[in-house]
Amino acid sequence: LNDSDRGQLRVSIVTAARQLAMPSVADASIIKMDESKRILAMKIAVLLADLATREFPQRWQTFVTDLFAPVSSGGIWCEPGADAGANTIGVKICLECLKLITEDCTDSDFNAKISTVRRNDILLGFNEVTHQILPLLFELLSKQYGDLNNAKNTLTQMNQYLASSGR
Repeated sequence: LNDSDRGQLRVSIVTAARQLAMPSVADASIIKMDESKRILAMKIAVLLADLATREFPQRWQTFVTDLFAPVSSGGIWCEPGADAGANTIGVKICLECLKLITEDCTDSDFNAKISTVRRNDILLGFNEVTHQILPLLFELLSKQYGDLNNAKNTLTQMNQYLASSGR
């Protein structure tokens, strides 16, 4: 493919991911995604990871901003300060894509898929953009940890109530 076709392919796949990640009015009341959307999201993540493995950072310098920017800014990540459940699909696409790329670059079972030089280029590219990715991951994990603690406390309180009322 020539550079124009590669660029158009990237734009098309990122657009498909954005359309899937955009919360619609009908989906606002449904937190969990259905099976067909989950499968489609994983397929898009695989496509994005394959493209990034071939193109990032030399020919796709905007990879991180294309994916990890909030939906309102043209990316597929959740809005800052929003509940992760508000854009579960976009977050899962980003995380799955990141997982696949790091597996290809670091795990010995996957190392044979790409050359050592290419792997090093990708890892150096990620080193340059960690300041953009890590705060987003920290915010996501902090919220999920808080949700987990709240659920744990609620279950503990419920158990204490049931025990005190002889149930």
